[in-house]
Amino acid sequence: MRRRSSLIGRAFLFLACMAVAAPAMAHFPWLAVDEDGHALYFFGEHIADRAYHMPEKIKAAKVQLIDREGKKHDVAFKSVESEKYVGNRSAEKVADAGSLHSVAVYGIYAGTKLTYYTQHVLGKDSAAWPTKPVADVDLQGILKKTDDGVSLQVLWKGKPLASAKVQLFCDEGHEEGSATTNPDGIVKFTSKEVEAGLNGLLVGYVDKESPGELDGKKYTGESHYLTITFVE
Repeated sequence: MRRRSSLIGRAFLFLACMAVAAPAMAHFPWLAVDEDGHALYFFGEHIADRAYHMPEKIKAAKVQLIDREGKKHDVAFKSVESEKYVGNRSAEKVADAGSLHSVAVYGIYAGTKLTYYTQHVLGKDSAAWPTKPVADVDLQGILKKTDDGVSLQVLWKGKPLASAKVQLFCDEGHEEGSATTNPDGIVKFTSKEVEAGLNGLLVGYVDKESPGELDGKKYTGESHYLTITFVE
């Protein structure tokens, strides 16, 4: 493996930089597809961490498949708890094109409203990867294959999100690269950083001046975290 790091330490450092300090937040929801073609939705530090307890609010989140025509289809899941995997697994196989999306409002943490966005780009054929944003999803990414790796455009409410930190993880959970989005919301990772198999991207966005109320409790800001997975 090209570069190894302490995942727990890097996760906490990432979150500290995002101005939110909470141990539970070192874990994030991820989407993937197993070797039998079933969708997986789990909660871990990285894409290889699949046996951590799944919070009820994450477990209950709705996952949708967006097909090539942009139509949304709810995906039915069953809860699974084993020694190697704790999370949800789709009852049926999913398509090999389009994308999977989920949005979960975790609650208020350290005075901040915490929302998780989860995305999986289906299929190994990068030519068929979605090129248009999904409606009604505030934080998402458009992934493209380049001559020397991949590029990701991060969108916030349909517009490019600049100055957002993006981390890249390989299928064993090691961090392979990090970058900050440019004014067009774009980061690029080279073929030396993107590895064969499943890759995971982690994006954070914090709005410190976004007060509101959730379930009768007030918050002073909002923290948004996006995970994106794809197969190289």
